[in-house]
Amino acid sequence: MEIDDESCGEALNFFDGLNMLFYFPDILPQLVFMEPQMLLDKVSELVEETYHMRQGKKAVPGERLRFRDHGEVTEKFLGEFESHYEPPLFTPKELVTLLKGLLVFAEMSEDVYFMPCLLQVVAWKVVEEHRVSGGKALALHFPDSGPLMGTFCSTVAYLLSPENSHPCPWRVAQNEEGAPKCLHRNVIEVHRFRLRRHRVTHRSLHPLRTPHTHRKGTRGRAVETGTRRSVCRSQESREDHRLHKQHSSPSHRMPRPPPPSQTPPRLR
Repeated sequence: MEIDDESCGEALNFFDGLNMLFYFPDILPQLVFMEPQMLLDKVSELVEETYHMRQGKKAVPGERLRFRDHGEVTEKFLGEFESHYEPPLFTPKELVTLLKGLLVFAEMSEDVYFMPCLLQVVAWKVVEEHRVSGGKALALHFPDSGPLMGTFCSTVAYLLSPENSHPCPWRVAQNEEGAPKCLHRNVIEVHRFRLRRHRVTHRSLHPLRTPHTHRKGTRGRAVETGTRRSVCRSQESREDHRLHKQHSSPSHRMPRPPPPSQTPPRLR
């Protein structure tokens, strides 16, 4: 039986809508998951591991400690969980790509990924202790049937992700080690800052990677001062700014169209 690529894609999307398979053409177009439960089991495996680590009384090394306390993983660490992989088609690299696209992972730095659903849930009384009085809260409205399971964790991952195409004035606060503060699955600390148009750059929209105070060696990196985010330009960025200012001068600007009253009539 011969079938073209377009018809094959339509068929895969149809069966994906029936939950008979998982197909993510925008994330992993080369893979089709015939056993959807496998992906759920893979995520459950990580959650179960953190539970057992918290129940145990033995000390854990650095990487596993950040996994247990901060919900951070790397590709190398994910490789230790050998079940459910099908090399060379499906490896820890494809798992990271998939979970980033599904907003389960948020990329914190090179080969370090934050997984909010690994964090512990705290009681509402503890949540109230972290509540900040005054100001405007970050409110999410779900008009249909209420928030779906995992919505809060996905929102945190979205705010942290560099691929966020709609920058939000809220950013998840981080400590001096670069890890998110107030680490709980149902409460996390966020800061609000203002964006200046002439200061907004691609780097300034990334999650905060430096402490909240200016320190030596932070030139050219995004830092947060109070409720605003400023960018300390390095020598290269200052050169880029000079070129941008030069090309933005009146002699380099595109001529504006004449007012409607001066617009020449169209030829008939």
